[in-house]
Amino acid sequence: MTWELVGKPKSVEITSKLAKEFSEMVASPQERQLSEHRIATYNNEVDNGRFRPCLWAKCFCAETELTYRVNGQHTSTMFFRRDLAQTKPHFAVLEEYICETTEDVAKLYATFDSKMQSRNTSDINRSFAAAVPELSEIPLRTINLLVTGISIDKWGLSGQKAKTPAERAEVLFDETDFCLWANSILNINGQHGHSHLKRIGVVAVMQGSYAKAKAKAEEFWTAVRDESDPSNKATSRKLAHWLIITNSDTAPAVNRRKRFKADTHEFVYRCVKAWNSWRKDKETDLKYYANVEIPAIV
Repeated sequence: MTWELVGKPKSVEITSKLAKEFSEMVASPQERQLSEHRIATYNNEVDNGRFRPCLWAKCFCAETELTYRVNGQHTSTMFFRRDLAQTKPHFAVLEEYICETTEDVAKLYATFDSKMQSRNTSDINRSFAAAVPELSEIPLRTINLLVTGISIDKWGLSGQKAKTPAERAEVLFDETDFCLWANSILNINGQHGHSHLKRIGVVAVMQGSYAKAKAKAEEFWTAVRDESDPSNKATSRKLAHWLIITNSDTAPAVNRRKRFKADTHEFVYRCVKAWNSWRKDKETDLKYYANVEIPAIV
């Protein structure tokens, strides 16, 4: 036996007593640290009438004789902290399991969908952005770009893939200033052009350069956006030209000028190379070497 469902899942109204039980239950050993950002997002969903019924699950392990929470950490904590007398009724689907070993508990925990309330990534990003008033006017497409780009800068190309959608969306809370700045570069005066900059690899390097030198980042990325350097040999012009003629390998070509395709690694590599060369006031051929590690941003 790996695990066994006890009875049938049942839908119940969430009470303070039930929320307390789940919020204080022994956590599965694999459970991630409680995130106040995520709780704030759930509270915002409840306040705005967008919260769907959630799934809470527990499992009794014969090896330890303990009952573990295997799903429902954040939502149960959120509801336990709320004044439910002042909140319209909400419901949870309860599942109860039994298993033999803690390894079984771990395997059961891993089966639960890590996406917030089974929503897609875009919905999760929208929910987190809605909890930050300053970000309310940023287009969702840009929010999605920002979340992925910041995640790549924070955890790397492979590291960010190991994070849950909710963990990636939480970067909106920590990097709000960057998001506002990047939106001003990507969507100047409310326009929705500048498609050559709207790639996750570009945004990742925008984040890294902004963290290094805000004023210089403003100067460089504005020049790349507008192709404003008078010399066509300037690094910013070279990068802009490459971005204009290159399409992401995950998207269909939408511009006849986009003659080439590149993956995110190449976008990041070339952007870092261009930024570093520009910062050092050196020329660059902007050549790409797939087997060379992406250099550190200076």
